[in-house]
Formats: sequence, structure tokens, C-alpha cells
Amino acid sequence: MIGVIFAGVKCRADTKTLQEICSSAYNTEVIFNVPRATTVSYKVKSGDTLLALSHRFYTTAAQIRKLNRIKGDIIVTGRSLKIPTFKTEPVKMSLGKLVTDTQSYSDPESIDSRALGLIRFVEECRNVPYKWGGESFYGIDCSGLVALFYRRYFNIQLPHSSMEQSRLGEEVRDLTMGDLLFFAIKRKVKIDHVGIYVGNGKFIHAASREKKVAISSLEDSYYRAKFITAQRIFLPPNPVYNVIEN
Repeated sequence: MIGVIFAGVKCRADTKTLQEICSSAYNTEVIFNVPRATTVSYKVKSGDTLLALSHRFYTTAAQIRKLNRIKGDIIVTGRSLKIPTFKTEPVKMSLGKLVTDTQSYSDPESIDSRALGLIRFVEECRNVPYKWGGESFYGIDCSGLVALFYRRYFNIQLPHSSMEQSRLGEEVRDLTMGDLLFFAIKRKVKIDHVGIYVGNGKFIHAASREKKVAISSLEDSYYRAKFITAQRIFLPPNPVYNVIEN
């Protein structure tokens, strides 16, 4: 891995692009951020709801109820709750072994599904025509591309809006594959464009400028000047690993 400083953001960039990873998977080692289930303690504050807490900790209201033996939707201010969530740990693995050994997929915690999902997703949607408001392989826009990726591989529904997507997850400075990059393309709009980081300082996005889904570089002066922030959408402890399905 190589440390890269970009516009005040420290990027952990893969030494190979996704295309190179695909072609040399057998001898490529990649550091995956593996999700590990954990539990945290949280004291209920005034105004908290089970739904709000589930969104905050990337779990479900049902899981919180079950862990704390809660019936209904009422929670008492001041009560300490056990909240199921997860954290990520870096694990070095051979990507070639993962993509050729189907047994590797039997344990949902054995891989970072975003990394593997991106490899297939890049091949599926690269050069798909740009279409404002689109969210399919017949035509797609920037936020539609992100929404399609998370829906297709993880059954996670994201809003079809770059501004709304920028409010999800957690802001990050150390970029890894799958992080969302947000830009302000128009001067009067704070955030109006989004892409998915694919490593080596590059990102995939549906670009009206290129009129198609393309891979661009953060070192491109055009995008470098318009970069705003990066967000990481955390997956649930037991995400749906659709990436392994044929």
C-alpha cells in the first residue's frame, strides 16, 4: 500500500488499479477491511428512537429490541442499551485465491465485499451511457451508479441524490476501495457529484462530462479542484454478499 496526500486527505491507495488486479489476481495481495461484529454500550438520550439508533449504528431496531429484551418501540431516557454494531480490521489476503476458491466465500467475515464487488461492478458498468436520473445499465447518473452498486451487491437502499448520500456513513481521510468521493462541479452547489474510489488514486463515476461511466483520477486537475469530502458507508455485520453469486 502507498500513502498519498491529496487535497488535505490522506489516501491509502492500492498499488494496482482494479483492471490490473483483475488481470493479475493470482499473485496480487490486497489489504481488505474486514467487518467484525461487536457490541457497544449506549445511554439513551432525550429524543432518541430505536429507528434513529439503528441508523446511527448500522443495525436494525429489531436487533436492538432482541438484545435488550425490549417490547414495542418505547425506550426510556437514561437507560443503558447494548447496541449491536461492527468494526473493521485490516486483513492481508490473496485476491486471486479469493476469486478462484469458492470456499473462501462461505464465511461472510472472510472478505471485504466492497472490494470484490467493485471488481465485478467495474466490468459490468464501465462505458454505460450517462443519463440524468438513470439507475440502470441502460443509462445512469452519478448518484444512481452508487445506489445501484449498494443495492445490487448488498441489498442496501441509498437515496438517489449525491447530496443525500454525502450525509450517510462517516467522513474518512484514509481512503480504501468502496469509499464515496463527493465533488462540487457547479460553483453554486456544494455537492452535486459522487464517485466510488477504486484504488490507486482513481474513482469510477457516471460523468456527464464524459457522457458515460468512466474511471478518472483524483490527480486530474479538474476533479482535484472540485473535490469536497469522502464518506464510508459501513456495511451491516452480516451483509448480503451478492458478489459471490454467478
